Formats: sequence, C-alpha cells, structure tokens
Amino acid sequence: MKDYTEEDIELLRQSVLFDADWYRNHYKDVNILDISPEEHYLWIGSRLNRDPSPLFNTKAYITAHSDVRKVRINPLIHFIKWGQSEGRLPLPETDTVHLIRGNFQSRQKWPNVLLCAHEVHAHLFGGERSFLDVLDQISQFEINIFVTIPKNANPHYVSVLRRKCVSIFRFHYPLWHEGMSTRDETLSNMKSIMTDHNIDIIYANTIFLRDFQKIAKSLGVKSICHVRELIENDDHLKQRIGLEAEKIVADLWERSDILIANSRITQRAFSLIRQPVYAPNVVDGDQFDLPNPIREAISFGIVSSNTPKKGISDFIEIAHACVNLAPRARFSIIGPRNAFIEDLERRGLPPNLVLRGYAETPQAALQDVNVVMSLSHFAESFGRTVAEAQAARRPVIAYAWGAVPELVDDRVTGFLVPHLDTAAAAHAVKLICETPSLVEKMGNAGRSKMLREFAPCILRDALHKVLSEAAGQKILLRPVAATKRVTVVIPVYNGYDAVRRCLESVKLWTSTEIADVLVINDGSSDPAISPLLFSFEETGRIRIVENEKNLGYTSTINRAIKLCAPNDVILLNSDTLATPRWVEGLHETVYGANDVGTATAMGDNSGAFSFPTANRPNPKPEHASHALWAATLVRAAEKCPPVEVPTGNGFCIYIRRKLFDQIGLFDETLFPRGYGEENDFCMRAKDAGWRNLISPRSYIFHERTVSFGAEKTKLIEHANDVLRKHHPSYFGEVKTAFSSDGMESLRKAVGRIAHLATTASCDRGQSGSVTSKLLCLNEQLINWGELIHAAPHRNSELVSIVVCVYNNPELTEKCVRSLMTHTVSNQIEIILVDNGSTSETISVLNDLEQEFSEVRAIFNYENLNFSLGNNIGFASSSGSKVVFLNNDTQVTSNWLGPLLEPLEHDSIKGAQPRLLYPDGTIQCVGVVFSGRSPLGYPIYSGKPNLDKYAGKKRTFKAVTAACLAMRASDFANARGFDPNFLNGQEDIDLCLRLGQGAASFVYVPNSVVYHFEGKSQGRGRHILHNRTELLARWNKRVAGDDTNYYQEDGFRPDEYEADIPQFVEQGIACWRPKALIEV
Repeated sequence: MKDYTEEDIELLRQSVLFDADWYRNHYKDVNILDISPEEHYLWIGSRLNRDPSPLFNTKAYITAHSDVRKVRINPLIHFIKWGQSEGRLPLPETDTVHLIRGNFQSRQKWPNVLLCAHEVHAHLFGGERSFLDVLDQISQFEINIFVTIPKNANPHYVSVLRRKCVSIFRFHYPLWHEGMSTRDETLSNMKSIMTDHNIDIIYANTIFLRDFQKIAKSLGVKSICHVRELIENDDHLKQRIGLEAEKIVADLWERSDILIANSRITQRAFSLIRQPVYAPNVVDGDQFDLPNPIREAISFGIVSSNTPKKGISDFIEIAHACVNLAPRARFSIIGPRNAFIEDLERRGLPPNLVLRGYAETPQAALQDVNVVMSLSHFAESFGRTVAEAQAARRPVIAYAWGAVPELVDDRVTGFLVPHLDTAAAAHAVKLICETPSLVEKMGNAGRSKMLREFAPCILRDALHKVLSEAAGQKILLRPVAATKRVTVVIPVYNGYDAVRRCLESVKLWTSTEIADVLVINDGSSDPAISPLLFSFEETGRIRIVENEKNLGYTSTINRAIKLCAPNDVILLNSDTLATPRWVEGLHETVYGANDVGTATAMGDNSGAFSFPTANRPNPKPEHASHALWAATLVRAAEKCPPVEVPTGNGFCIYIRRKLFDQIGLFDETLFPRGYGEENDFCMRAKDAGWRNLISPRSYIFHERTVSFGAEKTKLIEHANDVLRKHHPSYFGEVKTAFSSDGMESLRKAVGRIAHLATTASCDRGQSGSVTSKLLCLNEQLINWGELIHAAPHRNSELVSIVVCVYNNPELTEKCVRSLMTHTVSNQIEIILVDNGSTSETISVLNDLEQEFSEVRAIFNYENLNFSLGNNIGFASSSGSKVVFLNNDTQVTSNWLGPLLEPLEHDSIKGAQPRLLYPDGTIQCVGVVFSGRSPLGYPIYSGKPNLDKYAGKKRTFKAVTAACLAMRASDFANARGFDPNFLNGQEDIDLCLRLGQGAASFVYVPNSVVYHFEGKSQGRGRHILHNRTELLARWNKRVAGDDTNYYQEDGFRPDEYEADIPQFVEQGIACWRPKALIEV
C-alpha cells in the first residue's frame, strides 16, 4: 500500500528542492523501474537516505528532528508543509561563523558581555522571548553586548537582537547531551569569539550550553548560567544528558561562577553547592493591559508551541468532557500547525474546539480568550504564558506542577488541579461557566499579582547585581537619551520672493517629529510680508510672531530664542532654501558628542562655508532639483567627519539650548544689526569648553544679502573691528581651521561630484527631452571615472544588492525581508534607491534602514527612472559583485550563492536566476532573439516550471535585470544602464554592449526568485520610445538564436507572430513563436 498521495507527488514537482533530472542521473537504478523520480523518492528513496537534490539532505534532516522519525513522514514533505515555516533547515549547518553586525557601537571602557542563545525558531516561543527579556534589561547597562545564535531561522527575531548589541555570531553549536563530542572547529569558534572580542563575561541562557561555559572557564572568563530547567521531575531531560539530577547540578556549578534561577523552585533545586540568584521571568504589565469581556460563550484557550508534552491531548480531552458538562464553554488551541496537530485533527476534534493557528504576538493570542489553561506534562520552571495571561486579566486553570503554583494563587487568580487530572480541570471549567463573574474577579487579582511580583524592574535589578559581581565593579546604567526638540527660527525683513521660497522649502522638508518653526517679522516695511507669513501659519508646526517695530537682527533672534525655550534652536536666514533631512543632519552632528555646541550646514553660497569651493557661488546642475543636488552632495560627504571651526555661520546654524543657558544670548550691544554676532557667540562658546562644527550631513542653498543690501559692507567692517578687540586670536584660528586637513578632505569629497556640474558632457539626447535630462544627470551625479578606477579595489567579500523603488511599500518590504531571510551565507549590503515615492513608502524605507544594518536608503526625491536610479545605487555601493533586483521580487532559500558562482569566470558578464511568476509559472529563464528585429523575448515565459523548460544552466546573449548579478568592474566600465531607455530595454542594451553579441550571460536554474511583474509602477509607458532607440542602436547587429535553444530542448517553433501588429511596419515589433512543437 502506498504511503504517499498524488498531492505529495505534486508538492515535489513544484518544489525547487526536488530536482528530477539530478535524482535520475545520481541514482541510476531509478531508470530501471517504471516509476517517476518523485514517486521513487516518496516510496523508497528517502528510506535509503537518498537526497532529492543538492539543496536538501535527507539523512541530516531526519537525524536532527526526532519528531519526524517518530511520525514516519517523508522528510522533504515534512519540510515543505511544516518544517520551513518552523525554521528548520534543509541542509546541515556548517562550522563557519557568520558575523551579523549589530546597531550598537562598542564603547572602549565598558565590559564586554557575550550572550549565548540556544534556540531560534521561525516563531517566537519561550526560549527566544526569555532571551529577549534578558537582553532588554541588560541593554540598559553600560556594557558592550555580543550575541551568539545557532541558526538564523527568524529574521525578525535576529533584527530585534541586532538593535541592542554590537555583533551577532551565527554558527552551529550543539546542546549538551549524553555522549556528545563537539567538533574541534566549533570549540575553536567559541574560543576565537571570546579572545578576539576580549569577552569579560559570558551568559548562557540554559544549562545546555555547556561548551561555551567550559571554554570560558579555560580562558578565565567569568561564566553565568541562567537555569530554566527543573531536572528532578524531568526524566526526558535526565535521559538526554545521561546523568542524575545531583550530578547535573554539580557539573553546572563546576563550570559556572554564578547561577541565576528563574523561579523559587528552580533556585531550591540548584542550591546543592550554593544558592543561585533569584531572577524570575517577567511580564511587562503595560503591554498586557487588555480588556476581558464576557459574552454568551466563555472562551478557554491553550497557548503553546503545540508539541505533545504541552498537554494538547489533555486539552482536547477536557473539551470533549465539557460538551455536556459545560455547554457554555468554547475551546481554542493557539499555536503553529504541525504534524502532531494535523494528526489530532484527523482523529477528530470535539465540536466546541477550534484550531486558531499561530498568533504573531502574545497579545493577539490572548485577545479572544477569557481563561487560559496550562497543562504541561513536564514540570515548567516558570510558565511564561501563565504570567502573561494573568497580566492580561485572564484567570488560569493549571496543573499544580513545577513553578506554576508560584504564579497562580488557587481560587484567587485561577484554579490549580492535580497533575494530569483532566476531570478536575474540566470541573474548574464548569465552575467558571456557572459563575462567570469569577473571570473578572480572578482576572483583576491575577493582574495585580503580576504587576507586584513579576515586573521587568525585578529582573533588571537581579541582572545588575549579577553582572556587577562578575565584572568586579558596579556597572552603571546607561543615560537615557531623549530626542531634543528644536525650533527653526527665521527672522524676516522684507524680501518677499525669497521669503516665500524659503518658507515653502522649510514647510516641505522640515520634519515635525523633532522640529517646529518660528517666523519672526522684524517690522518689514513691505506691507505684503505680513499676509505672506500668516498664510504659512499652521498650529503646532509654524508660528508667526511680529515685532511692533524694527528691532534689528540681533534683538529679534534673541527674542525668538526666548520664545521657543526650552527647545534647541536653528537660526535660518530667510533667503535660504531648505533641503531634505537638513534638520536631522544638523541634529545628528550636534548630538554626536557631548561637547558640541553648534553645527553649521554646508552651503552653496555662504562665504567660507560654501562647498566645495569657499567664498564663491557653487552652481548646481541645470537639470537637478535643489533636493536632488543637496542629497547627492551630502551622500558624497557621508564618510567625512564634521570639521571643527572657531565659528559658525548664521545663515543656518544649530545651537544647543544648554549653550544659551551657560553663556547667554547674542550680544545686542556690540552687534545690534547683525554680522559678527554669531562669530562672537561661537568664540564665547569655545572659551566655555564647547566645540563648533561644520556638518557634512546638511546642505542649504543661500541667495545672500537679501535682508541687508548695501549696508552689508559697513556692518562687516564694524564686526571685524569688534572681533579683533574682544577675541584677538579669532582671525588666526579661522585661517588655521579653514585650511585644516579635515576641511580639505570634506571639500574634496564634495568636489568629486560637484565639479561634474560644470564639466560633464551633456550632448546626447534631444535637447529639453526627458532623456536629455536623465543623460545629463547620469554624468553630473555620478563620477564614472572614479568608479571605474576604484572598481578593482572594492570589497571582495561584500555583495551589493541594489533595489530601485517607486512606491509599492508593501512589495518593497516583502522583498527586503525575503533577502534577510534567505541570504545567510554571504555578506551583503542592500541599497534601496527611492525615486520620489510617497511619504508612506519613505517611512517604510526608513523603518527598514533602522531595523537592518545591511540596509541603506538613498532618496532622490524625484523619479529618475530605472536606469539612473540603479546607477545612483551602484555609485553608493561597495561590493565587488552587485545584484540589481526589482522591488517586486521575493528571493528563496540559497538563491545568492549559485547566482554568483558563474562570475568567477571572466568570460561571463552576468547571471540571472530562475524567475517565476507568483503562480509558479516561468517569467524569464533567459532572453532569446528571433532575428526579425533586435528585440529579444523571455524564452518559455508562461510555461510550467518544469525542468524541460527551465532545468538547464546555459548562456544567453541577454538576460533580465529584474534580478541580475554582475561584477562591479564590468558595470562601471559600461557606465551602467543607459538612461536613454525609459523603464524598458535598458537591460537588453547593457547585455549587448557588454557581450558584443556573444552569449556571455548565464541562466542559473537552482537560484529561484519570484517576480510580481506588473506591480512595479512606471514600466511599459515608453514602449515606442524604447524600442525605437534599441532599433537605432542594434538593428541588424543581433543574430537570431532562439531556434538553437528550442532545438537543443527538443522543440520546433511553429510560425512566428508580432506582439504588437501596428509596430511591424516600423520594425519594432517583437516576434515570437505562436506555438512550440515537440520533435
């Protein structure tokens, strides 16, 4: 009798993990039997430990997962249906250590603490969440946190870890078990991590991380173990380790300097030698402040990982009993679907029970449950779900077993029943249904108990004590950094047009999250100024104030500074234009160190603060907007540190409020009309121990002299005289600072791009056309000569993935998350290039940049189309290999390694994966040409994803840029995609230019990417233009080659047809076969 179904066969046929040709060629005996490779593997192949492809290891999967062995399910079927979603791996882990950079910078004088995790599941369960609890608390201390994880099965979990640590080290390491013999390479990895990073203390999240602790002991590193196991009553655990409880305790104390116990019963169990520190698991009451309304039916739920030992079968038994005993009761199992649950479902569930599946958050799990049940067959050392349920006002019915009685007060916050006594549990259900007021009464009592006895501060204080003891010094709490609000002060005196332009730019580019605006009219003589200013007034964002008479610049800004206390202040001239992230850039510079008092922006026409060339205007390219050009120059300076100078410049200067509090305001007596007041102020700040900086993170456009006109010369002369008298060293310090190496480096960095504004050639394309603009910008925004020169020296270990974005934030987020999930063996950077998307999209990109250190967002603030957008992304990349990827794609497991492999051969210019539509049919597996025009088409597009169409690795003249891997040097030498193509044909043109008509691009079938083609906005609008351009460039230069591929695959094309008949006469129709005939 067959133990597999037609559905199983189809699952294998659709899976990239089953390669029929490989299986048939690898196991020759399959050809003898009259049976398909899929059926052979399901029938007997897996029992012989045969692999279905190089991407799945049958024996390793069965060995690693005893539950799969027990239920005797085909391992690959298990992985496809459940294992992948549970975070299980298709191949065994290697000993290689993968470094994942955290978002926290190491501090030199802080102790280095290594946190060792033992679990990473696809869903967050108790092990991961307890580890996060510890991380949340110790991240409040002045310590550098490093983390180890055994695998990366949950990118979201890993991203949370990264926010609070310096680095994560991912490599496979075993858990303590009987007869274990850890590989030398694994032990060496542990030792290297501790020595290379000067680890002072290690923290093991469970008793099973024995190797880490023994290595630490041998190195003299302090070792802490957080005990979360009740070994006395856990026969399975003792059997796994092969020791009795007393010897396990002795072994643990031998390798540990300090033990932490997560409950009182655990503390007593491990007090054989000395008493562990009590540090219970905790629950944040604020996060579980949930209502618990009672309806006609009362809902009882069990929230778990849905393994047999969690008492799921007991829960179902109770539900069966309550069909008649408590008809008002309804039961829910909340947890992941797996083979065990499906087996229970096949056996039949009672009518009052539903399977709700996995809930993404514990709050979501509890939302529709009135009472929680805890029925574990093993002795829980704490009972996280019990604590969270009570914090959320849910009474608990639980077995009086393990540590649970420490959490539940019988008949006060719930009911405790004898272990495994399902009848007693069912009786408790009946009592609650008969007296529903118990839900509210017990729920409130439970919440009070949790807030009182299990608040996060209890864990924090215990960990603080433990870490201070291990470090031999009192560890301090990190200072709480609050984002300081800033008020942009804009003094106005006449200059109607300039003021209007200034306020429009400020309103457009000033974030309300950290800044508001105060515009102060200093008695303008132009009567139109006042109505103009009030037309911009906006409650809570832009405030307008008017002086009754003209007070002069210095008195006016001092008045404004007083009005906006206690905020920091940015002084901004009314003849300036603000640009994207101008406030954020200045804020980051000022708060980059504690002694920075002021930061001045770079400007285009701001005297000594003009960049790249001082004391003269620096024009932007004609075709570049102010936003685009400022963003480009700031990006060019991103690796430059701020430059210290003795003075700032009032055209755009950020000033800390603390500075005003310490040295006072601007001097109205010496500088009543302005000019010189900021120089004096900054020198006074410098004398008080503060630094003045030029920020490379902010660029402002400045018209100059609008406010003062001809009076300027006299004001400057007066200011210079005063400065010489009050600050004799001022002019010498200015000369030194503005000729420093730091200043020179910043000017050079900006200048490498800025000089292109006047020197780049813009002689292609029709003048005034869209393509003319884009072609110019391709030369003015990107220093191709420098990129070509630097390409051979790029980071050979880094792969740069460039994703051009125009709206569709949901697709973009899914694309990035798929990259982070399925790119585990390569060091990558992900460059998201935004082409003028909506604020919603920009917000998503910013969030992704915050969440993943690999992600960097570049904003163009206008739609520069696919070619130029990708070129700009490439110019900001650092890897020796680059992948261009559409934002409407999702990659799959092991996609990147095979895609990069062909690039090791110089004759190969690029590679594309097996690109599939969401329904699994072929989107592109290479581009072929009919010979009737230079237009290519994706071979076998729309065909089923079968090996006869998509199984061969081979070369083509062209491939698609929806996912295109290349060497950076080749892309730079080609000067990138040609912007003369508007969202179409640019990839074909690039391939033809690089390959010169030869088949130089590889299709890689075992790299699989799904493409939601048609969801990227802006494609297909310029078909006529793009095809005409391609015809002009490549007509009669591209020989037909499609029949060669069809013949090789056993097909013959049957008559060709044009895709757009009206294009035939112009020679720009794309010809492809009407049908393919098998020969």
